[in-house]
Amino acid sequence: MPIQELAIDSIELGLIHQMWWRFQILRAGCVLLGGIPLLLLAEQDQGEAAFAEEVLPVLVEYCFDCHDPEDSDGGILFLDAQKASDVHRHRAHWRSVGAQLLNRTMPPERKPQPTDLQRIAIARWIEDYLRRTACDGEPYAGYVTARRLNRLEYDNTIHDLTGIDFRFSESLPADSGSGEGFDNNGESLFLPPMLMERYLEGAQRVVDEAIVSPRVDRRFGPADFVSSSPSPDGDMKHGGRDISVLVPIYVEDTYSVQFQGTSISPRGRPTVLVDGIETQELESPGQGAFSARVDLQLARGVHALSLKVRDQGSVTLDAVDVQQKRSNESDLRARAHRTLLGLEVGKIPVDLRGWAERRLGRFVSRAFRRPLRTGELEPFLMLFDRSIKRGDPFEEAMKLAFKGVLVSPDFLFRIEAEPHSAEPMPVSQHELAVRLSYFLWATMPDPELRILADLGRLEDPAVLREQVDRMLDDARAYEFSESFIGQWLGTKDVGGRVAPTHNEIQKFYTPEVAKDMRSEAVWLWHHMLRENRSVLEFIDAKHTFLTKRLAKFYGYQNDYDFLEEDQMKKVVLRDSRRGGLLGLGAVLAMTSHFKEKSPVLRGAWVFDTLLGTPVPPPPADVPSLDSVKKLAGKKLTPREIIEQHRAAPSCRACHNLIDPIGFALNNFDYLGRWEEDENGEPIDARGQLPTGETFRGPSELKQVLLGKKEDFLRQLSRKLLGYALGRGLDDADECTIVRLVQTLEDQEFRARTLIHSIVQSTPFRCRQSLGVAGEGGSD
Repeated sequence: MPIQELAIDSIELGLIHQMWWRFQILRAGCVLLGGIPLLLLAEQDQGEAAFAEEVLPVLVEYCFDCHDPEDSDGGILFLDAQKASDVHRHRAHWRSVGAQLLNRTMPPERKPQPTDLQRIAIARWIEDYLRRTACDGEPYAGYVTARRLNRLEYDNTIHDLTGIDFRFSESLPADSGSGEGFDNNGESLFLPPMLMERYLEGAQRVVDEAIVSPRVDRRFGPADFVSSSPSPDGDMKHGGRDISVLVPIYVEDTYSVQFQGTSISPRGRPTVLVDGIETQELESPGQGAFSARVDLQLARGVHALSLKVRDQGSVTLDAVDVQQKRSNESDLRARAHRTLLGLEVGKIPVDLRGWAERRLGRFVSRAFRRPLRTGELEPFLMLFDRSIKRGDPFEEAMKLAFKGVLVSPDFLFRIEAEPHSAEPMPVSQHELAVRLSYFLWATMPDPELRILADLGRLEDPAVLREQVDRMLDDARAYEFSESFIGQWLGTKDVGGRVAPTHNEIQKFYTPEVAKDMRSEAVWLWHHMLRENRSVLEFIDAKHTFLTKRLAKFYGYQNDYDFLEEDQMKKVVLRDSRRGGLLGLGAVLAMTSHFKEKSPVLRGAWVFDTLLGTPVPPPPADVPSLDSVKKLAGKKLTPREIIEQHRAAPSCRACHNLIDPIGFALNNFDYLGRWEEDENGEPIDARGQLPTGETFRGPSELKQVLLGKKEDFLRQLSRKLLGYALGRGLDDADECTIVRLVQTLEDQEFRARTLIHSIVQSTPFRCRQSLGVAGEGGSD
């Protein structure tokens, strides 16, 4: 059907700037313009005839002046396409054409403009054609940049490498999300100089915690004294010289320091100096034999200790005793010490360098997550040698070498061999092990993965499948569930930055309840993975996960007697109001204002997060909801406020789409608790989409969303693929997404099916050079 012949009764001028939303409504199946449903062009002939008759002529009319393929000012030669199949040659250009038309950024403002309907129809044709032909091109893997370990990965890797539970990342800046919205995206995980300083500090704290240095218990005699600058008030002396004692401190701790000597003046008042700074004043020793003890908190480093004696006094020093006051080491530290050094605490090997070389070789290989290369160990052995040469204990020399490893790029970054081919090439076995372990465990490969990589067996699809199942069965997979779900849904900050636990509501909404709400979302997904259940339970599940306090918060305090206060347990729901994401308190609180639920935020969240239909910001001239409430002069329900707000033509197109979703969730208050009445009236939870579906309440809404499951499956597949790859997706990844959705549909939508399909996909197992443009591909 020609574009020009599509029936329209009227198009309100106030909706012109809402082009994007018209396009999104079209995606849903049809659009109501002037009350008449228009069938999507997707239902029409999308082949050569539609391109030749309806798409190309309009583009030639409005774009040819600037994009003449023989004389293009802009260098974008999409108009050299003579038939639909030519579009595939410049997929990225054509996707840009669709976006430019929808955003009204092209043609330029002073040029003749296509109609709104022409813009929408052509953009829809482009999207449908690109999706339908996504797998017609060459296989595509994409380029994955080297990326720094994010905060979660850093902490987990340190734990698995050293055996200590060290949460140093809490002192690091938060990792920003980019690409598909996750904080493991390599494009945002760079290393500014200030962060490098923090990693140096962290590496020192790690080795100090994991390796037990010898306890300081040393007497400094005359041979250890060094000259210091004289003081006009008199100083600590020996043989007539003003002296200090240089004390090497390896671990920040409390140290008992005893000075022994002879006091010359009975009136002198000694003051202890550490690095020239006065710290504690001692009692006057009188004249004659002198002995004084003081406890000092000393940081790591070499410190100069001396005495200043006021009132014309002076002390002749004979000895300084320094003793560390540390208690016995914990079993955890002793175990970490044995893991790294292969020795019991306090034991020293006979062959210092030979032992260091063997232990360092093992450590560096694990830290770099691959076999060592020729000469790669030498810089770290040089650090060890330098420390031994200056007289440091063996443990301190090993610390310095280990510290060098922990701040090296090969540890802090996940670095893969640079590809030199335009064709997808398999990553190495160890690189594949690293991709897999950081995807599902957010940490380094364990011994089993390393051994399989050493043997070259990970390239076997059957072995890879066995490993994925093993890793998902492991308790560490919960970290994956928590990281992915919290970031995808946006619930990770509930109770803090999002939906904070204000003092005035903490009598029922406590930090512990907020924590349970976050965990409920995670357990819904984690349960799907553990039991390989259908991912459609995200939309409509018959169960959820509760603690006793969360059940009370939801109003279920009398329904589940077996619940415990702090432990999440699965409960079969006795009604259909809560099952799935739409009934999660974390989601409902996150999409509300303080003490005020928001149908708009809730509807927008469903379209953006669950269906992959981004919601644009409102136009600048749209009045706020608060202004509507003030003009009304009376207390309105959320529905009444929005209905007045959407009466403006500039607001109607957006709100016709997103509001019905939010209205269906109106029985949930701003914290996700169920309520029946509002302002003394029964809550109206009816909704109707522009596509005609009507529903009342969350139960019926979920059935409508199940009818749009393909959009949900595409969104889930896209987000999980982006998380697994640690990069933003482009047009050429479309084939992989299409294949993931097809496999899900063929295998009953099982959660592990999606994980297996991603791990077996070309982008996960391969890589290609950076110069390859995202112009299409096949999985």
